[in-house]
Amino acid sequence: VLEPGMIKKSLVQAICFLFLAGSVINLFFIQGFFQLDTYTIIAGNLGVLFFSLHYFKQELQKKQPDNVSRDPLFWISLGAFIFHTASLPYFVFFNYLNRTNMQLSAILIRIVLVLNFFMQTSYLIAFLCRNPSQKKLI
Repeated sequence: VLEPGMIKKSLVQAICFLFLAGSVINLFFIQGFFQLDTYTIIAGNLGVLFFSLHYFKQELQKKQPDNVSRDPLFWISLGAFIFHTASLPYFVFFNYLNRTNMQLSAILIRIVLVLNFFMQTSYLIAFLCRNPSQKKLI
C-alpha cells in the first residue's frame, strides 16, 4: 500500500501514535469509562476511510491495473470502507440517540451488525484469495 511517493511510513506511524494518544485522553478525561467512547470510534472510522480511499486511489492511478478480484488487500479495503462509511453516521449520533430515542438506536444497531457481517465476509474472501505461496504457516 505504501509505495514511494505515496504516504510515508513515518506519517502512518505518527497518525497511529496520535490516534492512540487521543484515545487514552478521551478515555481518561473526556468521555470516561462509563460510556461508549464514540469520539475514538469516529476517529478510527475516519482513519480507516482515509487509508481505504488512499488504497483505491493508488489502484486507480496504476498504469497497469491489477486483477483486484484476486487481491486480498482490495477485499479488506472494500469491506472496511463499506462498513465504516455506513456506520459512521450511527456512531456520530449514538449518544444523542441513546438519550432521546433508545428504541431507534436499538434498531439501527442491527444495521451495523449486518454491515459487520458484510465486512467479515469480505475479510474471509481476502483470506481465501491469497496465493498458495502465502498460505504456508510461518
